[in-house]
Amino acid sequence: MSQVAALPCYVRTVICNLSGIDIGMTQLHQPARDPITTRATIAARIEARLSGQLTDTALAAWSFDRFYAEELGNEAYEVGAEAVITDVLDALMFGDDPGFRLDEEELRALVAQLGTL
Repeated sequence: MSQVAALPCYVRTVICNLSGIDIGMTQLHQPARDPITTRATIAARIEARLSGQLTDTALAAWSFDRFYAEELGNEAYEVGAEAVITDVLDALMFGDDPGFRLDEEELRALVAQLGTL
């Protein structure tokens, strides 16, 4: 395994974007997405992680993509929930790094946070 492949997904993405180097990341076909990221969508992703349907790495990558898609103007957050969505995505997007990994209790607290405004 190359040294780059061992890095967390957010670091690999930045390296790939900045250098234009193919680092062996396979693009999978993704169904058409809604350009609005909602609290319900994020909660569903967290629940999928809690049930074992998603890995920490997959949830972190998805969160990273949603966070920066909004930053770049390619997507938007649910109206009125922008602050909570930003906070939750920020907490999730580094979850593939052992130093930032969230346990089950912390993930459930994020789901609860999404339910309140």
